[in-house]
Amino acid sequence: DEATILRFNLAGTWFFQKVALLGLFKNTAPKNQIAYIEDFDLKKKQILVKYFSNFPIIEQWVINGKEIFPKYQKEVVYDFLG
Repeated sequence: DEATILRFNLAGTWFFQKVALLGLFKNTAPKNQIAYIEDFDLKKKQILVKYFSNFPIIEQWVINGKEIFPKYQKEVVYDFLG
């Protein structure tokens, strides 16, 4: 079930793999999302944020109570388990 997938931590399972398993086998998404800061550029005042989803999501980015909008956006599609 969903709780078992989310609790599974053996074999180096990462959260993005759990997101994929939930979507593939349960046709659902986790209730909470994790976003990873991959890189940052202090000079340009930019950060690179990565997250994973099986379904289209509505993004809202808020910093210090102020909504911000991404300057650049990229979507990568993976074929999980072939």
